[in-house]
Amino acid sequence: MEFLAKHYEKLILGACLLCLIGGIFLVVNGVTGEQKRLEATFSDANSKVGGNKILPALDLSGLQTVTASLQDSRTRVAITEPVKDAKKGSLLQAKRYILCKNFKCGNLIHVRMDTCIFCGQAQDPYRDLTPEDDTDQDGIPDLEEQRWEFLNHLDPYDAYFDYDGDGFLNIEEYQAKTALDDPDDFPPLAMLMRVIQVAKRKLPFQFSRVRTLDSELKTNWKIEFIVGRSTRLSVKFDEEIVPGYKIIAVNDAKDAVTVETSDGKRYTMPSGELVEEEIPSAHMLYLASRDRNSRKFFLSRRIGEDFFLEKMKAGAPHREFYRVLSGTSRDDLIIGQLDAENGKVIREFKVNPLDPKKDFIPEVEGSGAQRNAREPSFDQPGIFRRRPRR
Repeated sequence: MEFLAKHYEKLILGACLLCLIGGIFLVVNGVTGEQKRLEATFSDANSKVGGNKILPALDLSGLQTVTASLQDSRTRVAITEPVKDAKKGSLLQAKRYILCKNFKCGNLIHVRMDTCIFCGQAQDPYRDLTPEDDTDQDGIPDLEEQRWEFLNHLDPYDAYFDYDGDGFLNIEEYQAKTALDDPDDFPPLAMLMRVIQVAKRKLPFQFSRVRTLDSELKTNWKIEFIVGRSTRLSVKFDEEIVPGYKIIAVNDAKDAVTVETSDGKRYTMPSGELVEEEIPSAHMLYLASRDRNSRKFFLSRRIGEDFFLEKMKAGAPHREFYRVLSGTSRDDLIIGQLDAENGKVIREFKVNPLDPKKDFIPEVEGSGAQRNAREPSFDQPGIFRRRPRR
């Protein structure tokens, strides 16, 4: 006992050392065993899979196709639209809940409740949406607006934007039944035409006087015309005054002349007077862009004349041919789409007068858009090209 009393500290220290050595041995033995197990697993995997082996084909028979998944009612999830008669709305919008009619209450209640459970206010009768419902009165029904993530049945302005940038507003594409999100699927270009005026044009010159030059031969005479505001031009018989018009006769009093157009129409022009064409002309605007500050293209064609419109489609120019069919005022102008150049009319369109509130994209306050529109362009190459007068 005396030995233990004198050396108990050494005995305790020795026991601790033995425990430490035993623990280290167990750890090292465990790590070594785990390494051997991993090496064995790795070696087994390498023996089973090699570069010269072909893996068996994946069996897809147990997986559903995309079409089957979309049509399987068990897997359908209402992310943007609530299921019919569901007590809750969709994951993004609680369409089955409304605000109480009582302004002072303002609590959310279920859409089918007749009275508010908080204040007792009577609510409007519940009914499901119908195809005719148009809450924001923008011309696109609520059910149609719910199909597109960029439309809102509570926003009356979204119908007058151009989501796909094809030059046609959302409301126009909906009415024409073309895709609102596809820039290569758009209505006939005639829907981009607006009428400014339908009226008879003045001939681009007026007769001034006849200079005989002391000769009895009419072929030696010179007939003076005023072109534009002040330009004076002298021509002889059968010469063109301006392209498409030539002088063919002078009366005995020499105070009036007869001119003929390239398509055979004749006009008697008294001296100093402007003369109107017999056939009215339609002055139209082509909305190449729906931004009110963009360039605008004007086109003037007589009734019966042809023209074409052009825009890009799928990276290439797309051209459509038209003819001005009839019109006496800006309220009754009709143009027809042709099946080919100089072809037959396959469809008629009524050209509407310009309405800045509905024909251009609404300006967003603070967007920094320029307020001053650029100068209009007339008969731009690639948009309109004048055909020879017939």
